[in-house]
Amino acid sequence: MVGALLGLLIGMTPVLHRAFFSSTYSGGVFTAWLTESWKNIGGLFVPLPLIVAGISLYTSYQDSRHSENSTATTNTPLATTAFILTVRFIVWPLVSIGVIYAFAKNSRILVSDPMLWFAMMLMPTGPPAMKLITMVQVSDAGIEDERKIAKILTISYIISPVLAVVVVGALYASEAAI
Repeated sequence: MVGALLGLLIGMTPVLHRAFFSSTYSGGVFTAWLTESWKNIGGLFVPLPLIVAGISLYTSYQDSRHSENSTATTNTPLATTAFILTVRFIVWPLVSIGVIYAFAKNSRILVSDPMLWFAMMLMPTGPPAMKLITMVQVSDAGIEDERKIAKILTISYIISPVLAVVVVGALYASEAAI
C-alpha cells in the first residue's frame, strides 16, 4: 500500500516525476543512482527465487550424498514418486485442458481470448520447485524431508520435456475452442 501511494505521488507530481524519471540532463537528479538501482533490483524479482531454489536443491543433494556415506537415509517410495509425477504430468494437464476447453467452448465465463485459455491450461503444470522449497523452509521440515523433495524435483525436471505434449495439447484445445 505504501509503495502504491508513493508511486502515485511520484507519478502524479510533475516535479517529482521529472526528478525520478527524466534524464540526468533534464532534471532527473535521482535517475542515475536511485531509479536505476531500483530498476536493477526489480529485474532480479523473477530469477532470484530460481537461483535460491537451485542452491537449496544442490545443497540438499550434496548433504544427502555425504550422509549416504555415513548413515543410511530413507528414500521416498517408488509408488509415491510415481503418483506425484503422474498427477503433475498427466492428471493435472488433462483436467486443466478439459475444464478450460469446456468453459471456453460452451459458456461465456471466459472472454474470447485464446492466449488466456492457453495460459490457464498450462498453469497447473508449472514448475513447483520454488513453491515446494519455500513450503519446506517455512514449515521447519527436517533435512530428510528436504532431501526427499529435492530427489522428486530432480526426477521431475529430468522428465519435464514431456510437457511439450501438454503444450501441444493446450494449443490444439485453444484452437478448437475458437
